[in-house]
Amino acid sequence: MSPLTTAPHRQGRAVSVLFFLSGMTGLSYEVIWFKQFSHVWGASTLAMASVVGAFLLGLGIGSRVGGLLADRVKRPVLWYGVCEIGIGLFALLIPWETDLLWQFSIRYYAGLREMPGWYALIRCATTLVVI
Repeated sequence: MSPLTTAPHRQGRAVSVLFFLSGMTGLSYEVIWFKQFSHVWGASTLAMASVVGAFLLGLGIGSRVGGLLADRVKRPVLWYGVCEIGIGLFALLIPWETDLLWQFSIRYYAGLREMPGWYALIRCATTLVVI
């Protein structure tokens, strides 16, 4: 094989491994975030649905925006790496944000106890904003 045919093949393999690691990291984030949010909202089906829904919405929005921009950038792998670094940096903020949610929950839960629908909606919305 000539060096011209092996270099793209190696690069494709490396990118495939990075995509696999990215997906594995994303699933790890999801589990960690559920554990974090279960300390705030409790380990309920609503808490899990909020985390999974926010995660999947983020994947969908990222896929849509990334799909629109992918053909316009000259170095898509570099942009993908920058996005992954950004996601990692935002993920570092989650413990701090869940601590704020815990304080919010303690302060406002008593007032919303009689309105479980509003409380569930607020839980879902704040989970979405944090994730």
